[in-house]
Amino acid sequence: MDFFFSSPFGSMLPFLLFLLVCSFLLTGYYVTYARQKGFFDIPNDRSSHQVPTPRGGGVGFVALFLMGVLCFFFIYPAERPLWLALGGGGIIVASVGWLDDRWNLPARWRLSAHFLAVAFALACLGGYPSLTWGTWTIPLRFWGTPLALVGGVWLINLFNFMDGVDGLAASEAVLVSLGAALVVLKNKSCVPLAFILLVLSAVVLGFLLLNWHPAKVFMGDVASGFLGYVFVVFVVFSEQINVLPFSSWLLLLSLFVADATFTLVSRMLRREILFHAHREHAYQVMVRSGKSHAVVTSAFVFMNVFLLVLVALLDGKGVLSILPIFWFCVLFSIWFMVRKSDQRLLKKPER
Repeated sequence: MDFFFSSPFGSMLPFLLFLLVCSFLLTGYYVTYARQKGFFDIPNDRSSHQVPTPRGGGVGFVALFLMGVLCFFFIYPAERPLWLALGGGGIIVASVGWLDDRWNLPARWRLSAHFLAVAFALACLGGYPSLTWGTWTIPLRFWGTPLALVGGVWLINLFNFMDGVDGLAASEAVLVSLGAALVVLKNKSCVPLAFILLVLSAVVLGFLLLNWHPAKVFMGDVASGFLGYVFVVFVVFSEQINVLPFSSWLLLLSLFVADATFTLVSRMLRREILFHAHREHAYQVMVRSGKSHAVVTSAFVFMNVFLLVLVALLDGKGVLSILPIFWFCVLFSIWFMVRKSDQRLLKKPER
């Protein structure tokens, strides 16, 4: 890890610690403000928590991250398409998320804003003409941009779907951004990209200190959708500059992608209304079966650390061409067993 602590990378550490502290303090201030104004997430029959908790607390780390993007816009002018994509689309997604936290916007309004934001990012970054899968480059031509548009909107929404247990979405964001940054730093291929990934990890970690179980605040749609969006931008940009292959991103994000996607497909097959709230994700089933939020989130953290190390070790190796397929088969098996155990639990007679 000498490359991380040596100049210029080591010079980022004080700045990252400063951002972490600022994020923690801003989140703490927001908790006080939200309690005074009555901005609470009230538990219902589909909630995984029992106590009214301030929501929208992620607005603090969103603001800090956007300030970092603005600074980098002037410090690293060569990457201005990246900064424009992160800032412009990020403001759109965060704004509609904040409005939704306050007034529960119709799904069509949220989706329209998400499509607009991802389309803006793709316009800034030049579309998505190819996909890197391990050591293979797959030309997508005309279909690349529409596929990236739909996939980007899905990633925004799946982060929202998976933000239902204390610390889960925040810890995912911290570890995924940190893992991607370490790979980029190791390759010394795009220092500004690594720096902004580290900034994201630091500001979300500051929030996570108050979001860990028992959570004093929830991030809300203002931040969960925002996190999904910035990862969309990172995936597209790293593909454009050939830094981190799509297969690596898929592994890093696999826990959220798998749980959200398998659950969505399951509900589609049962012809359920997709945008109705529910408690069918594997992580929700685990909580409903009696496991604490801390246990569930810790299990996700443990697997994410494993994936982080795996991606860092296998960066650029041919095994990345087949590993994601094998790994998603493993995740489907775990998801299926968790869901089956839930069905047995529901059928168990009361005593």
